Amino acid sequence: MYFDQIYLLQLLGVGCLLATVFALLRSAIDLQKGALIEAAAVTLPILVSALFLATRYPILSSRDFGNALSTVIQTVFLTLPVFVVARLVERLRSGEHIQIADIFRITTVVSLLFFVTTNLVVSVDIFVMLFFVGPFLAADWARQSSKPSFYLAMVFTLSFLVLAIAFAAENVWYTASMQSRGFGTVLNLDVASAFEISLQLIAYLLPLILLPTFFERLVVRTRWFSKLATRMTRLQFAIGSASDLIYKRPVFELWHFDRNVTYLNHGSFGAVPNTLRFDQQRIRERCDNEPMNFLTRELESSWFDARFKLAVWLGTAPENIAFCENATAGMNEIAYWFPLSKDDEVVMNDHEYGAVRRIWQRRCDAVRAKLVNVKLPMPLNSPQQITDAILAGCNERTRLVIASHITSPTAILLPVANICAQLRERGIASCFDGPHALLQEQFKLYSLNCDFYTASCHKWLCAPLGSGFVYVDPRWQSQFQPARLSWGRLNPAKPATWSDELLWTGSRDWSAYLTVPQAIKFFSNFDREKLDSRNHELACYARRRLCEIPGAEPVTPEGREWFGWMVGVWLPSDYPHYDTLQQRLWQRYRIEVPIVRFGDRHLVRVSCPLYINAHDIDKLVLCLVKELQVTKSA
Repeated sequence: MYFDQIYLLQLLGVGCLLATVFALLRSAIDLQKGALIEAAAVTLPILVSALFLATRYPILSSRDFGNALSTVIQTVFLTLPVFVVARLVERLRSGEHIQIADIFRITTVVSLLFFVTTNLVVSVDIFVMLFFVGPFLAADWARQSSKPSFYLAMVFTLSFLVLAIAFAAENVWYTASMQSRGFGTVLNLDVASAFEISLQLIAYLLPLILLPTFFERLVVRTRWFSKLATRMTRLQFAIGSASDLIYKRPVFELWHFDRNVTYLNHGSFGAVPNTLRFDQQRIRERCDNEPMNFLTRELESSWFDARFKLAVWLGTAPENIAFCENATAGMNEIAYWFPLSKDDEVVMNDHEYGAVRRIWQRRCDAVRAKLVNVKLPMPLNSPQQITDAILAGCNERTRLVIASHITSPTAILLPVANICAQLRERGIASCFDGPHALLQEQFKLYSLNCDFYTASCHKWLCAPLGSGFVYVDPRWQSQFQPARLSWGRLNPAKPATWSDELLWTGSRDWSAYLTVPQAIKFFSNFDREKLDSRNHELACYARRRLCEIPGAEPVTPEGREWFGWMVGVWLPSDYPHYDTLQQRLWQRYRIEVPIVRFGDRHLVRVSCPLYINAHDIDKLVLCLVKELQVTKSA
């Protein structure tokens, strides 16, 4: 029995090694990962095995060493075509286009397969190897399903039953064959041997089924792995061109999404990278472990330090900004006290965010001021058209102009510096709503010279939800009054500046604010110019592909002065049921993308952050074409 236990442990170890090799191949055989990573994944198990054989069995002859290593080589290269085919099937089902590189990979692995099976010592049964690959791929697929526990159990049970039936069938066939030759019953399958074989099969299958789930948990829940992922992606950026990077994802996941979901809606809520999740959790644990010490002794200094780092990054003095939950909260702070009187006017344009419009409509109604809505000319040919339209809506009663840095519904980059300079000459205050501009745009508040600016750090800067800021120019700070009155500073300290009033607004979770410096540090890992070029080039790719749909039109001309990492495209106007299109894309294809109604037309707004690539865009275009054609025919 001792020997049997050792043998079972050996089988379990072999199963773990096989599952590790499969996991490496499954992750690397993907056009989005890059040839360098694929080569590393293929050669790593071979090199490790060679090192193990050389150190564990130093007296092996060259022939014996080659025979032993050939088993590992065949294991790798016999399974390689399976993962290539599985990946291509996934891509075809999801609507991605097959590239020339895919054909190259297919021919390469076929050549390698031919070489392995004809030139090496045959020591691996190809059918047995494929038989073990099947449960691994099935478990990997089941892990992504909506009911993983049910499917995992089914995969394990069916795999076990199939193996048991195959073994029993082979036993019956072999016994019958030997009897027909006059050898009698040579092999007899009794209960004890069947139980032993069952344990051996379980020892093999268990790692193959469970390791995909373990690997995902390692990626998502391990701090050191997330740091490794960041370093590898930084290296990828250092050696790759922007044009090449639009076809690739990071080497390892920096964000964690369901693999079945194509998330093209970063602009709505952002997404927190794995490493920032750990940073925020560490801050929360500090508070949870000793709330009194953290909140009363450590919080204020941490808040001031985080604000200082954000202010340096924004290009302003720390005393000019204060943290708030989001851009909406910051806009409410400004609207609460901004000096307006009867018959004064506040100017906005028709591309502004609906919540901002509601905020200022209520403020204007309260003092009997007028909210003026300026319509931007469409189609746009020059940024000066936008400036001229806004200025045309101003007169001697205009006290404030509110504009988005990047419009939310249409993803248009407004010429805010020019607008601000023109308003300053006319003595009109300017307020910019900038949730989409942080990180997308390289700007400094001191050079923008606006009166007010508010933004959410949780969108493109990817800080946790609930992190934003409001900027108030020094010439307005003496008039500031907080919309919510609390302690401002904890006793015995008293609020001395306008920003102090927004420090302690009541008990809350401050971890989102304190994680903002880590978000800035996270993106400092990547070359800023290349990151901008890569994401903008991907947005241009999305614009071109979407405009291939008959009847689709771009919202703006092409160019960096019109849009950054988010782009809008008008959809064909002769299709009904646009009100359900976004939901259909989610339910049928697991694509998350906003379909926006603007005026009497609909547009699709695509976000292109670091975790999105050109294949995701291809899938969107294919599914849109399919849905629009079905809707039209219906």
